Amino acid sequence: MLIASVSGYAWAQVSGDNPAPAAASLPVAKTDADRLAGVNDSTNSTFGELRQMMQDQSVSELRTTYNGSYGASLLFQKDERNYYVALFQGKKFWRVVKTASDTQAGRIYQSFVRQSEKLAKVENRRIKLEADMQFTERQIAAGQTRLLVLQNDAAIRQQQEKIVSAQQEQARGRAQLLSENAQAAKRESRDLQNRIRFMEQQQIKLDNGVFGDSKIGKK
Repeated sequence: MLIASVSGYAWAQVSGDNPAPAAASLPVAKTDADRLAGVNDSTNSTFGELRQMMQDQSVSELRTTYNGSYGASLLFQKDERNYYVALFQGKKFWRVVKTASDTQAGRIYQSFVRQSEKLAKVENRRIKLEADMQFTERQIAAGQTRLLVLQNDAAIRQQQEKIVSAQQEQARGRAQLLSENAQAAKRESRDLQNRIRFMEQQQIKLDNGVFGDSKIGKK
């Protein structure tokens, strides 16, 4: 667990497994993490001592508790019968205590476990806040997309309403013109029918007049 996860990363740095850079680069200012890594890798420290033993697999991991990226581990060196208690984050040790007392080792381990819980609370809160922020950002993006869709729909609807209104106006104009033309045609038709009837009546009178003159002549 801890030995497998921490040593696989840390010993690549200590044992020189990392390849050398292809070209020289300008020196970069060391960060706090770089300084801590340098202290951790030092063989003249409890950190370095534990790492070396982890690399040599000369310690046994008895207990490990994880809280987020933080954790506490209790390890035992069989040859010297020493206990190592470590507080770590990720693959970096924060504190390492060496003791020959199993009682003291257990007490320190429980203390480190409580510390990891407190440290993890801040990290867990950050993770939750980041998740909330990302969720809110996705909601905002979705809302902006929805608003754009609604705005486009409204613009299309307004444009279509204008087109339909213009078409309706044209249709009403044509209907009015057709109505007026129809009324005029009806009047013209009535006038024509009246003229036809008048001419027919005149024709009948003329025909009757001719026939009447013919009867008088025969008498």
